Amino acid sequence: MIKFHCSKCDKKIGVPEEYSGKLVRCPRCKQPARVPELELEPLEDQVADSIWTDDLLGTADTAESVPGSDRLPHAAAPEFRPSTPAVSQPQAAAAPAMGHQVVVMPDGFKNPTFLTRFVQSLLVLSIAYSCVSLWSNWKERGLLKDFESGAKNPLQSLAEANANDERQRKIAIGGLIVLAVSGVSFLVWVYRSNYNARMLGAAGMEYTPGWSVGWFFVPIANLWKPYNAMKEIAAASKNPAAFGSEKDEPMVVLWWLSWIAGGVLGQVAFRLAGNAEDVSGFLKANLAQMGSDVLQILAAAAGFILLQKIYSYQMFHVTKRY
Repeated sequence: MIKFHCSKCDKKIGVPEEYSGKLVRCPRCKQPARVPELELEPLEDQVADSIWTDDLLGTADTAESVPGSDRLPHAAAPEFRPSTPAVSQPQAAAAPAMGHQVVVMPDGFKNPTFLTRFVQSLLVLSIAYSCVSLWSNWKERGLLKDFESGAKNPLQSLAEANANDERQRKIAIGGLIVLAVSGVSFLVWVYRSNYNARMLGAAGMEYTPGWSVGWFFVPIANLWKPYNAMKEIAAASKNPAAFGSEKDEPMVVLWWLSWIAGGVLGQVAFRLAGNAEDVSGFLKANLAQMGSDVLQILAAAAGFILLQKIYSYQMFHVTKRY
């Protein structure tokens, strides 16, 4: 048994000796920790220990019975030290030490726990922001309806209209910032997930880690190539050895369709608002924007679940194999 402390959280960890020099996952902070190398006892010390053990147990000749022997008699024997094998034999199913599961990362595999949780947090923030945008658009719709019905005069309610426009402008700027941060983080996660699937043994994947991200920026092709790349990542994470035979992950379909539809409706809303000449035109733009908000919420929720599925698939193979 090798006992050491996690360098991140100082948790005491105990692992079987066959994990010497390998990476394991700390049961407390979930970060990778390197198991110290097992120090091998010099061969001459092992032989000496074995001789003394034989003497004390009566299974070897005594010092007096060996002419010219320089070994001490039994009375002068040093304190008994049991012989310890230099390296223990691997066990088929070694029980995790100290009641915790020990997870050894495959060579090259990068722990996706922190990155997955971080991106999921940003997706939750995106959902919250889209809900705020939906609420603001609903308030704007009520104001436009009052203008259309004559309940309020646009000229007499100029201050209220300006306040609405300012609120919408601030929410739009904030939404762009949230989209940029969550989008970049999501692409980093896509790259890492593709890479890790390969480290788990998924050979022959069509999309490289770089192109699984790069296709998002290629016009026209970005309408289907990122979907295919994500579908392959999900299949390779679920079954690295035979991912080609896996069925499409339904959550990939839901995520991609809602993302594309939400983006299209957002563009429609922008163009309708730019070409609107009366209240009726602004109402149409407002309705399209509300539809886009709903679809963006759905896309972020589907993305959250998809990230969790792919993460679970990959970690399952890590714990199963090691």
